[in-house]
Amino acid sequence: MRGKTKLKVAALPVIIVFGLIIVMTGRLFAPNYSCGCTPGYWKNHLNEWTQCFYKGQMISPNEPLVNYFDLSYPQLSGLSNDTLLQALRYQGGPGIVGGARILLRSAVGALLNGAHIGLRGTNSPCLGYAGLHPYFCFRLSDPNDPASPWLPISDEDFDCMITGMLQHMNAALRTGSREAMIHLAYDFDIFNNMTCPLGN
Repeated sequence: MRGKTKLKVAALPVIIVFGLIIVMTGRLFAPNYSCGCTPGYWKNHLNEWTQCFYKGQMISPNEPLVNYFDLSYPQLSGLSNDTLLQALRYQGGPGIVGGARILLRSAVGALLNGAHIGLRGTNSPCLGYAGLHPYFCFRLSDPNDPASPWLPISDEDFDCMITGMLQHMNAALRTGSREAMIHLAYDFDIFNNMTCPLGN
């Protein structure tokens, strides 16, 4: 019995190692991962913007930031006429304006990741953009029965999730707090630096 016990204990690390290998390779090769392309990707691949839609409208690189972001905080009004593409070229900087630029660069990348039709729906090679997950919207097959199955996620649901994400970003911009803006930008930088399955 002691011999068998020692064998089981000795084999335990080997089992753990093989288990980790299986888990990690499964994550690498199975299509159950989250997508996220960097702001630099979107800056250099304007052709992919033609596949980005929010509320039925294509998102254009030349649209002003104020079409999506609340820049009403007094020190941020100077950014109002900047375009989405210009925001992707922001370098940051000191103070409140620098913090806003850091957030807006990440935020525009997040907007495009969430809106690209190739990163969502049944044709997506991944589970979609992780930055939208905290704002998940769904509809019940029977609105009067909370236990009824969810309906398949539609474009309307994705618009709802993008709206929730933008509201979160705009709340940070309205505070005028550099710390709050940079903290949120850091969160979305993580989401924006996941696997990008779109063309080079």
